Order: sequence, then C-alpha cells, then structure tokens
Amino acid sequence: MAECAARGVNGVILSNHGGRSCDYAPAPIDLLYELRALRPDLFEKVDIMMDGGVRSGADVVKALALGAKAVGMGRPFLYANSTHGQEGVERVCESEYVGWKSWLTCSPPGRNHKYDAQLRRVPR
Repeated sequence: MAECAARGVNGVILSNHGGRSCDYAPAPIDLLYELRALRPDLFEKVDIMMDGGVRSGADVVKALALGAKAVGMGRPFLYANSTHGQEGVERVCESEYVGWKSWLTCSPPGRNHKYDAQLRRVPR
C-alpha cells in the first residue's frame, strides 16, 4: 500500500476474490484493520475500498469505521436477484438498511467514525 501511495495511485481495492483456492488468504477486513493500526497515514493518501467477505450491514459499518471509502457487497444482491429478481434485491436493501441502523443503535455513540451521526439521523 505504501508503494501505491508513493507512486501516486488514487485508490486500492482490498479483495480476496479467488481466495478460497488459497487456504491462507487473509480476509480484507483483517488487512483493513492492520492498515488502520500500523499505517493510518495511508488513508489520507490513497482511497481504500474493501470487497470480499462482507456478509451483513455490520460488516459494512465496521469497514467504513476503519476508514474504507467504499465497501463491495455483491453476493447477497446476486443471490437475491437470482432467486427473487428485483423484489429480492429490494428486500436485501431494506434488510441491510435495518441491519446498519440496528448495529449503530446498539453501539456506543461516538465510536463509529464519521458515519455515526449521519446514519443515526436516517428516518425510520
């Protein structure tokens, strides 16, 4: 990541697509955590996005709280679309919205990065 920043790269996607074939491929959320802990300066130089291993709205909120600029969440939408079409995708959107809101409601105020106040104001 430091090399990317040094060479002027604008953004990086942390992903382990295809990682199932490699027994020891690290999860993107673990890499994001390590970057936040060891090199927080890189988040100001490179937009870091995460994809892979995202299973719920809580995973999205955690990634955003760690500094990800975007989080890919394809599998739930892919499965919903393949089994229930547009209605399924809409249900996933609603379910994930409820999950994000629930996760933030149960977590202490002020501990969820800059998205805390924005997501708490979402109308019911």
